[in-house]
Amino acid sequence: MPLAKFETQSKHRRIAAFIIVTAPDVSEALLNTRKASSATRLSPKQFERVSRALAEPRRTLILKQISLAGGQITCGDLAAQHEISHQTMSHHTKELETAGLIDIRREGRFGFVSLNRDILRAFLDELSEI
Repeated sequence: MPLAKFETQSKHRRIAAFIIVTAPDVSEALLNTRKASSATRLSPKQFERVSRALAEPRRTLILKQISLAGGQITCGDLAAQHEISHQTMSHHTKELETAGLIDIRREGRFGFVSLNRDILRAFLDELSEI
């Protein structure tokens, strides 16, 4: 992706672009090979939320792990892969859910986390227009 050199006033756009430039394997794993539909556009507020969510390296790692698990993983399995408390994991997943990057489906005591690729693709499409 030709995002190595860019000028912008938004700190969050710079951080997200840095993630994409420095970690292309993460971008490719998250996006697979499908293109974003032209109907999905992010509002400026949602773009900022996604930028903030991706600015935390652990959240980017969480997204990659969900993608490598086939796009869906249980909250318990996700927490077991990190050496952090359940409260901290809950905070990170809540931030990703607020940004629209993941969906959490609850079944009884279990939570299933799935990746929302459309929002991620729309974010990367807007980012590539900078």
